[in-house]
Amino acid sequence: MAHRKKHAPRHGSLAYLPRKRAKNSKARIRRWLDSSQDLNFLGFAGFKAGMTHMTYIEDQENSPYHGKEILKPVTIVETPPLVLVGIRLYHEDDYGKYVTNEIITKDPNEYLNKK
Repeated sequence: MAHRKKHAPRHGSLAYLPRKRAKNSKARIRRWLDSSQDLNFLGFAGFKAGMTHMTYIEDQENSPYHGKEILKPVTIVETPPLVLVGIRLYHEDDYGKYVTNEIITKDPNEYLNKK
C-alpha cells in the first residue's frame, strides 16, 4: 500500500506506548536534587489532583490591571502528610559542606509502616 501515511496517519503519540492501565497510581521520583547546593526537602512527592480558578485583586502599581479583580488558573496538588523522621546537621568549610551530626526519631510514625 503506497502512501499509507497520507490516508491513515498514526493515531496518537508513540511516547505513551504501551497503552495499558498503570500498575501503580503513585509516580516514581526520578530526579533527586543535589544536596550539596541548597538544603531543602528531598523526595517530597505531590500529585496533581485537578485545576480550578481563583480571583484576586492586582496590587502591583505598574500593572494595567491595578486595583481590578483578576481570574487566574491554579493547580491543586495533593500531598501526603509530611512526617519528620530525622534532622541532619551540616557544617561548611573551605572544601564544602559535610554532615556533622544526624538525629533520627526513636518511635517511627504509623505512616512509615504502611506500604
